[in-house]
Amino acid sequence: MTFDLQPDDQIIPVGKRIGLMVISSDRDFTVWPKAGTRLTVDLAATHISLPIVGGNGAYTKATE
Repeated sequence: MTFDLQPDDQIIPVGKRIGLMVISSDRDFTVWPKAGTRLTVDLAATHISLPIVGGNGAYTKATE
């Protein structure tokens, strides 16, 4: 499954971590499972792409 996330521009300070929460909150388009239902994400088959302002050059400079 592939889906777009809502954009949010952030500057992450050095030494901080980025977290990702998967939640359902769109009343018009989200299937609402019954209370107590467990949903799982297969992390081994999951990836996320995060754009970096300045591209690869900025990433290399920031991680040297």
